[in-house]
Amino acid sequence: MRPGLSLALILSTSLTVAAETATDATAPIWLHNTRLSLTLGRAEKGAVVSLIDNTGKSEFIAPQKTPRLFSLAFSKKAEPGGERFYLSSHDARTFSADTANGTATLTYAGLGEWPVQVKCTANVKPSEPLVRWRITVRIPETLVLEEVQFPFVVLRAPLGKSPDDDAAVLGQAKGGVIRNPAAMKAGSRISARQPGSLAAQFACYYDDLAGFYTASYDSKGYPKDFEMRRTAEGMEMNWNPHCFTTTSYEMDFDVVMTTFTGADKNIPADWRDAADIYKEWALEQRWCATLYADRKDIPGWMKNGPAMVRFGREWLADPARIDKWFGEYWQKNFSGNIQLITAYWGWEKISSWVTPDYFPLFPSDEQFTNLMARTRPLGSHAFPWPSGYHWTLTYRKEADGGFFWDDRKRFDETARPHAIPLRDGKLYTRTPSWLSGGDTACMCPGDPWTINWWNNDICVPLAKRGCEMIQVDQVVGGGFPFCYKREHAHPP
Repeated sequence: MRPGLSLALILSTSLTVAAETATDATAPIWLHNTRLSLTLGRAEKGAVVSLIDNTGKSEFIAPQKTPRLFSLAFSKKAEPGGERFYLSSHDARTFSADTANGTATLTYAGLGEWPVQVKCTANVKPSEPLVRWRITVRIPETLVLEEVQFPFVVLRAPLGKSPDDDAAVLGQAKGGVIRNPAAMKAGSRISARQPGSLAAQFACYYDDLAGFYTASYDSKGYPKDFEMRRTAEGMEMNWNPHCFTTTSYEMDFDVVMTTFTGADKNIPADWRDAADIYKEWALEQRWCATLYADRKDIPGWMKNGPAMVRFGREWLADPARIDKWFGEYWQKNFSGNIQLITAYWGWEKISSWVTPDYFPLFPSDEQFTNLMARTRPLGSHAFPWPSGYHWTLTYRKEADGGFFWDDRKRFDETARPHAIPLRDGKLYTRTPSWLSGGDTACMCPGDPWTINWWNNDICVPLAKRGCEMIQVDQVVGGGFPFCYKREHAHPP
């Protein structure tokens, strides 16, 4: 918790909740509590036209020529793999809004030429400073819904008089801080994905006086992006859940937003104030039920700050060289109480990152296994990185058009039904640089066959050779593509 900031105090403050009740076709829709005042424009078909932080009366929303609340990506069911097209709240043929008990209900019938029906809700409660958003979409029989960009806000850039104290932060595993975002070139975009680099589902944009906070309170982990795009009007932000669904879509989690300031008038607003708001929600989720330090399924040495070193294929080619490093550097300079994670790259049978015919390991099973056994008493914990769910079809294209390694026959006989297809049903393949002109497919991580294959055909043999930690390399950054195969044990 940021020093001096008491989120409990903020949440325990008695909030007043109000909503405008006028039904005039031009009257704005107004929601407010003691933290903020939110205005949705009727003429703008429910788009956010004002968001004011009540403590400092800061206005966050930029004037916009064509504001929108949502945008939906569709494809035609009759054209599998065809181009997506987008329909937004601005395209609605009819729009109506009702307010009651702190909830604004926005109803859209017909988007452009398509009979799409959409209902959005914005809710404020007396017990919290948040606005909670949800959306439901009724999809025409001929269409497939693939993305839900919602809700859009376009913030002023800069927020105040000067851009120098502005910053935006995304909840990324690494980095995520953007200084002076107003200086971004119009049209430039920053995004983060879950699963992947979006490790915490929140983002914020602030200056010294006040900040804007948004988060996805999704406890299940639906695939989604957070997007921030610099426009000529300001800084556009939205959440973008991905799907591939027909008939209907119903968001079963809240997207929230609010404003924040520093702990007092002498402390500038900061991204840690936003992180504290997210922390209040995160600590109530099942993945935070036990502190890392109290976890019984994690060995003690991992909790004590181990060091890490990485050896590549050129080191494994001469295991005695690794022994020498341990003897002349590690043991000489570090005490025996310091544990060492020893990452190995290039241990695969054919070549680095050529998958999944890994065994026997390089340079040989006997040499690799003996090396693990020799270094374990020195505090080393072996850490290989299998190349995720990739399946190398071909490797190293030769002058005659053939390949040094061709595994297509085995793939077709064994794995093709469990591989990821594209939207049009064709096999997903790519030609990454490390395969020297060869191609790879990708196994579906949600298919039971793949899970068994990964556990029993890859992880168990590595553990038997002395490995203690195994990283599914590709999955760390959410690097596998979306799978559209309905025969697998997951929604497309």
